[in-house]
Amino acid sequence: MRRTLHRLDDEQFLICLDVLLAAAWADSEFASAEAETIQRVVIQMTGADAVTPEMQRYIESFDPEKFNLASACHRLGFTDDASSDERMVEKRRAFLTVVGMTVEADGVLEEEEEEFIGALAAHL
Repeated sequence: MRRTLHRLDDEQFLICLDVLLAAAWADSEFASAEAETIQRVVIQMTGADAVTPEMQRYIESFDPEKFNLASACHRLGFTDDASSDERMVEKRRAFLTVVGMTVEADGVLEEEEEEFIGALAAHL
């Protein structure tokens, strides 16, 4: 079963991508397996055949030091609608699943990555 977050505009897509990148960088190492997982997610979310050069540059230029998780979740609208309605719960679950797949892609779940997922869940 393919999980979808919901229809995203360009800004929301980039925020989701930032969260994935921040999760991958949570242990201060951006593993190639995590990068490949993020690229697959980008391809799936955009419907493209491959990651565009522009998107690859965006991924490569990500600065985890400038990322703010609370702000990102707020801008995605997850914190604005704290409802327990089934659709919103599924959106949150799907997003956490994708983030979890990203940090586990290298076969190692570091403590910092676990803490990032916990913080993300708290913001959702």
